[in-house]
Amino acid sequence: MFKEMKLGNKVVLGIGMAMFVALAMGAVGYSGTQAVGRGVAEIGENRLPSVETLINARAGVLSAWVAVRGLINKRMADEYHDYYQALERASADVDAQLARYASLPSDEAEKRLWTEAEPKVKAASF
Repeated sequence: MFKEMKLGNKVVLGIGMAMFVALAMGAVGYSGTQAVGRGVAEIGENRLPSVETLINARAGVLSAWVAVRGLINKRMADEYHDYYQALERASADVDAQLARYASLPSDEAEKRLWTEAEPKVKAASF
């Protein structure tokens, strides 16, 4: 079949096939770029705020531990009032961060894990 074709037709067919392959690769690349864009949007809108909120809650817990440690240190008796205030602030901050985390969008697996963890977190509250 190709032996009987003229050179011009062979060139046109070859260029046509190359254009088809390039178009197919472009379509695959475009759809991949769109998928990556959706993934980045998911991370930026849902995942990062959740992680940031949990990190802030952890910082509040650490601040509360420092305050409790100051309260049990007998050498710091003059500063007990300051430590109680620090403990109250840290506790309020942790509660606010956890409430914010619960209000953020999440997938089913994350909701299930939070449903299991929330009673334990509330039981450990200050």
